[in-house]
Amino acid sequence: MSQRLRSQVLFAESTPGQLRLDGTLLEPVSQALPAGSPVSLLLRLPVSGVVAQVVEATVKRWADASDCIDLEFVGERATPRVVLSDGVSTVRLEIEAGSLTA
Repeated sequence: MSQRLRSQVLFAESTPGQLRLDGTLLEPVSQALPAGSPVSLLLRLPVSGVVAQVVEATVKRWADASDCIDLEFVGERATPRVVLSDGVSTVRLEIEAGSLTA
């Protein structure tokens, strides 16, 4: 089962092997999660250094421009994943930790 949300990317920073993405919901998910609720994700970067650099550059570009992206949470595997897309670029990453709070 997957869930798709729309979010504005506000910040992105990387540490070795991880990428932190912070944003805000653009649409309500429920009464408990209205539009404007913060989104914070800690994501695992790909093992390949070249691919990780491309992913980092893409997500940082979104943050620098405060772009709006789709977040699709995919729970079909033992390891939760999120698909991030602005309609032109798409990345799929494993979720280390995350929160959606009102």
